[in-house]
Parts: sequence; structure tokens; C-alpha cells
Amino acid sequence: MRYLLLTLIFLATATQAQDLTEHEDVVVTASRTEKKLADSPVATELISREDLANSGAESVATYLQKHPGIHIVPSTFGTRIQMQGLDSKYIIILVDGEKIIGRKYGIMDLSRFTTDNVERIEIVKGNMSALYGSEAIGGVINIITRKADTGHEITLHGRGGEGGQYDAAAAVSLTHNKWTGRVSSDWHIADAFDLDPDDLWTTGNSNEQYSVAANVGYQASETLKISARGDYLHKRAEGVDESGSAILDRRSTTDTQTVGATAQWKMPDYSLTTARVNYTDYRDQFVYDQRGGTGLDDYQDTRQKMGLMGLQHDRYLLDDHYVSVGWEGSYEKLDSERLDGGEGDRTRNALYLQDEWEVSTDQLLILLPGLRMDNDSQFGTHISPKLSLRYDPSQKFVVRASYGLGFRAPDFKELYLLFEHPGVGYRIVGNPELQPETSLSGSLGLEFNPSDSWWLSVSAFRHDVEDLIQAELEPIEDDPLFHWLGKYQNVSSALLQGVDFSARWQAASFLSLDTGYSYLDTEDKDTSEPLEGRAEHTLSASATVNSGPWNFTLRGTWTGERPFSMEGTGYGTEMADAYLLADTQLSRRFDKFKLFVGMNNLLDEGDNDYLPVRPRSAYAGMDLTF
Repeated sequence: MRYLLLTLIFLATATQAQDLTEHEDVVVTASRTEKKLADSPVATELISREDLANSGAESVATYLQKHPGIHIVPSTFGTRIQMQGLDSKYIIILVDGEKIIGRKYGIMDLSRFTTDNVERIEIVKGNMSALYGSEAIGGVINIITRKADTGHEITLHGRGGEGGQYDAAAAVSLTHNKWTGRVSSDWHIADAFDLDPDDLWTTGNSNEQYSVAANVGYQASETLKISARGDYLHKRAEGVDESGSAILDRRSTTDTQTVGATAQWKMPDYSLTTARVNYTDYRDQFVYDQRGGTGLDDYQDTRQKMGLMGLQHDRYLLDDHYVSVGWEGSYEKLDSERLDGGEGDRTRNALYLQDEWEVSTDQLLILLPGLRMDNDSQFGTHISPKLSLRYDPSQKFVVRASYGLGFRAPDFKELYLLFEHPGVGYRIVGNPELQPETSLSGSLGLEFNPSDSWWLSVSAFRHDVEDLIQAELEPIEDDPLFHWLGKYQNVSSALLQGVDFSARWQAASFLSLDTGYSYLDTEDKDTSEPLEGRAEHTLSASATVNSGPWNFTLRGTWTGERPFSMEGTGYGTEMADAYLLADTQLSRRFDKFKLFVGMNNLLDEGDNDYLPVRPRSAYAGMDLTF
């Protein structure tokens, strides 16, 4: 079975996430302005609503797990994500263009975002600090939620499968005169799973999650449009851990509430002014309950709040310059027993400027210089310049290049952490004197579209990252409870470079084949060892058959060996085996509803140590639309 799927992967030749004929798709993430996908000066990957529905993925994390150039592995604290070898703390996650909070140990849990309420996903890989500031060295993932279109619509979704996995969702969309609105709700549960029945701890958590969301839009006049949104998410995860001879029942409950509003003034001279405000309240309650004792019992209550405001103005200057200038301000507060003093807060202000200069139209040449200045109450001022270029030597070729500086400011944990774990015997403390991590990043890419049925792309990238923040462990003497002290320091530098290849072949009107290959080379410059958890070779592919009301999709990702360190040194000392994750779904659409069946993890891959993914499971379900 593995060799059959690998053969399909090598036969599949295509990109990800966009039909060759869909040239009118509009994206916003790469330049913070609306652009047709085919005209974007910065390479952008678009995952459409249809792609999400046909994949059978119930969460954004599950979908991206098989997406070219993205590496995702579940963990106790959520799904870890990597792009161009850079992990979660270097990647900004946006929802409708707004930054979200709720990281645990640097991990943003993408499984909390269900695909039922997602219209599309925009992905920009590589350094984006000149537009988005801190944490954007590795790129940006923007999750665009569904909005009302025309008329009214009611949608229902239900699915059940092995492993106690059940999903349900409902939504109502309305439009009337100048008003649009959509209200949605979803519910998801899944049992815990254990890939090694000989031990007492669970490999993966049980999960229960439900959410409600609403958005409304009002076209006040020909020039003014106002929109608002709000959502609430509750998630509960449970599992079992071992600490020495002790058995610990673990429970994590998170509640997230978000509200936001946006106003846009679009003038007859094509200038556009956008004002936005957003507020998020995130709470995580973590419980350890020791069986047969209380010595390791633990309760942690973490509250994080963030308010954001922004103003951006876009306009044409001198006919061939499209200039964007903006301001962003934010206030963030974290309350947690794990912080020294119990709380921390920070304010951030940023100014950014970008000029899309169309130098030539005969053979299209666009220069895109950008500059952002961030001021943070914790580390001061940081400037991030970047220059991007797009050159079309012919209608079949597109060349893109970029070069710029990026940075990541230390987070609350790294600045103020005070965490003690007597069961294991270590104490970790923060360091308020930390400096931002910085990166000098560059990329060069070529796209080739020889015909209506072929599309090819190859791109090279490089990140030189300095002042990496790590917890340095030192032994503690004469302490009966704690034997190790870890303190966060700017201690090292790293090099990450590689090549991404992707292609699409529309083999027939009903058949499309897609593939992507990534080569990654990493090095810890202090040790000359590769960075742990990064595979040198990754291969992804999908095959989609659309024949009348029938749709069949097969998606898979092969990930090569990855180095890991059991001693926690941060570089590789042993190799984890390669693996192939593959999913498939078959659906049949009728007038008002769709029936579907599918199977996840076809080869039943997974292990306790390096690949904690759910075992092979089948499912079936139905979608209704009125």
C-alpha cells in the first residue's frame, strides 16, 4: 500500500490550492491590499473553499498536514507547524487579517480552527516582518472566515467515524438590501488514543470543542462599508501522563472570545482607507491530578488579553506608484502563576510604508520596497526593511525575489517565566534582559505556465537567524528538590536554506494532479549540527477526480528522516523514521445534499515518540444546503 501511494505521489505533477482557470481569485495577505492571485507581486498560495470541502479535513491543522512546504505534527499542547524550517513561534497566524493569541510553549493550536467556517486560507512563506512585524520571519497564514454572499442559505453538516470522532455544524446566511450576515456553530468530539498499549499514558488527547461565530456587514454608502464579527470557542482536552512512577490525569480547558470591527472608505480616485479594531480574551485552565496521591497535583490558570487598533491608507501616486502607509497599536496582558510576579503586560506601536512601483508594463517589472518600525515597551525600537521584485519576461514566466530583515520579540514566557517541576527536578526562569531574535532572509523564485493545463514553480530561500533564544540548563547543587536550572538566553545562531518545487497538471477536464517537493538544509552554527525535528526531504501530492456529481480526492505527504535530541540540546542526535500520511474521500452530490465517505491515515502511521497521530480511521457524513 505504501509503494502504491508513493507511486501516485511521483506521478502527480501540480501545485497546491488553485485551479489554473481561476485567475480572478483575490488575495490580501502578501501586500495587505487586494490583488488578483495571478497579479500578486509576492508569491501567495491560496486554499479555496472547494479544496477544504473535498479534502475531508475537519480542521485547518488536518488540511495543512498534507499541504506542500508545511510540516505539522500534533503534540500535547496543540499542532506544531513549520514553514521553511522555522517553527510556530516564527509564523504569524491571522483570522480575517487580525493576529490571534493563545500560544502554549510557542505553539499555536491550528486544530481549534474548523474548516466548516473557513472560506479560504492564504499562505505567504518567508520573511514578512516589513508588513507584520514580530513573529513573521517564517511567513503568514491568514484564515479567512465565511461571509454571506447573496440571498439566504442554511447549511448543515454531520459526520461520524472511528475513534469516537463526531462532528456537527450549522450556519445561516442572510442578505437584505445593504445588510449581510452569517451565524454559525459547530461541535466536535474525539476519543483519546494510545499507540503503545504497554504503557499507561495516552499518545493523543481526547477532545471536545464547540464554537459560535457571527459576522455582519453594512454598505452605508457607495464609499463606506462597515463590518463586525464576534466568536466564542470552548475546547477541552484530556489525557494521561507519567512522571517517574506517578500517573497523572491531565485536563486542559480553553475559552476564547473575540470581537472586532472594520470600516473601509473607498473613494472615486481609487484611494482606500481602512480602520480596524479587535479584542481577544483567552483563558487556559490546566490541571494535573495525581492518582493515589497529591504531591504532583497542579492547577494553572492563564489569562491573556489583547486589544488591537489599526489604520491604513492606500492610494496611487504619479500613476505608477501604489503606496500603502499604516499604523498599528496593541496592548497585551498575561496573568499566570507561571510568571514571576504573576503577570506581565506590553504595548506595541508600529508604522509601516510600502510602495508598489510598476517600473515597466511591456515586460512587467514591479519593485516593492517596504519598511516597518516597531516600538515595544519590552525591547524598544526595531526597524524591518524589505525589497521585493516581480519580473515577467513573457506571459509564460514570472520571476519573484525578495531580501530583507526580520525579527521576533521575546514572549512573556521567555521574559518572565518562573516554572518549577519538582517531579522531574528542574526549575526554569525567564530573562527580562533578552533581545529580539533577528533574521536576514532572501528568496528567489520562478513560475512557468507553458499551457492552460500546466503550471510549474521552483523557489530557493535562505534565513540567517541570530540571537536565538534558548533555555540553557545548569546543574543546581545542594537542593533536594531541584537539580537543574534553566534560564532563557540569546545563545546561538542558525542557518536554514532550501528549495521548494511545485507543479500542477490538468490531465483531463475531470482529473487534476498536484505535487510539491521541498529540500531543507539547517545548521546550528554553534554546534554545526542540524536543527532537530526538520526533515531534509518532503514530498506532497494530491489527485482529484471531478466527474459530474462525483468527487474523489487522494492526498498524501511523505516526510523523510528527522534528527532529534533526547538530551534536549536542541540539535539532532538520533534519527526518526520517515513516514507517509495519506487521506482519501469520495463524495456524491445530489440536489440539496452531499453524501461522503473517507479514511484518514491510510497506512496507519504513528508512534509515541515522534509521530503522535491518530490511527487509521474511516468516517461517513452528509452536508445539507437549503
